Amino acid sequence: MLDTTTLAAPVNQDGTMTESPATSIEAGAPSGLGSAGGRIPSLDGLRAIAIFLVIAAHLCGTVGYLSLRYLPLDYGRLGVRVFFVISGFLITTLLIEERRVHGKISFALFYMRRAVRILPAAYCCIIIISVFSIWGAYHLTPDDIVRSLTYTTNLWPGSMRSWQLGHIWSLSVEEQFYLIWPLLFVAAGSRKTTWAAIGMICSAVLFRLGDRIVFFHSTWHMKGTSGDWLISLADSLAAGCMLASAGNRLLDQRWYRALFKPKWSLIILVIIVALVKYQYKTSLIWVFGMVLVNLGIAFLIHRSVVMYTDPIGKVLNLPPVRFIGVLSYSLYLWQQPFLNRESQSWFCAFPQNVLLAFGAALLSYYLVEKPFLNLRKRLRLRSIG
Repeated sequence: MLDTTTLAAPVNQDGTMTESPATSIEAGAPSGLGSAGGRIPSLDGLRAIAIFLVIAAHLCGTVGYLSLRYLPLDYGRLGVRVFFVISGFLITTLLIEERRVHGKISFALFYMRRAVRILPAAYCCIIIISVFSIWGAYHLTPDDIVRSLTYTTNLWPGSMRSWQLGHIWSLSVEEQFYLIWPLLFVAAGSRKTTWAAIGMICSAVLFRLGDRIVFFHSTWHMKGTSGDWLISLADSLAAGCMLASAGNRLLDQRWYRALFKPKWSLIILVIIVALVKYQYKTSLIWVFGMVLVNLGIAFLIHRSVVMYTDPIGKVLNLPPVRFIGVLSYSLYLWQQPFLNRESQSWFCAFPQNVLLAFGAALLSYYLVEKPFLNLRKRLRLRSIG
């Protein structure tokens, strides 16, 4: 069963369709999605790029590797944003498909699928790191463990998070999003899903604006508390939701298809990198510019999915690249304990830290994640027939 709602032919380099796009099965359903072994093409390759950005950022400053001066921009946060946009896109795509088949959404099955997908590998990682902490390998507080297990890490300042479990903040954002978005999706109905996503984007902008105006010079803000809240980052997830709901209509627009030309896509990528580089220099970029970053990422995801047969698409869909993307969740979980620039331990020194992170991720994927993925597939079949 495809993780898609409609299939369409790729777009030529000149912005024209190779053939007429397939008729959308629901107004606003994602378009331009092809088959790549039962998965949306290019998404695993994009996940590979995202996890590469995270690892590249966390590696800098570790023993035996490049110093922090070789980190010109926040690669890690950019990688997390890519993950967020992909999550919004994929979850909304699956919700649209379930509504198309059954005419309704089963909240019980949705939350069960999400729990089976996210919790086993994450809880296994948290428990093992906690055990190593008891043995003296790391320093964790009970609060670190409780916040990680309850997915509330993002609600606390970065200064109050241990490094080994600090990365659970991004998973906390996603889990909180999964609790809210299906309810908004159903409440909005099939014709207003895009508007619900736009509402989330506007809410994030308004929150960041209010945060800068009211709390910018306060101790509460300086601790970095609110920047990781769901409401502050909702536009990254909502950009993916909007792509899933409006992708078909966008592909009907010739101006939009023209942006798929390499030169325009490259310009959009340059703009994304520039905004990320200077996001902390001015409030204008942080409040409003990050919306452009998220929408730009969503566009590049759309281009990669639709044009999966062009040279870039072929690279993203190479088996080794796709495998890294498949491994990206376990790799994200397990890179953190080994890529610690504050540690002088042998297992945090390059290159063994990278090898150990990959080794732990492989064990996690094959022993924990993959068995539960098979269960999730059975649950998905129940939800879409």
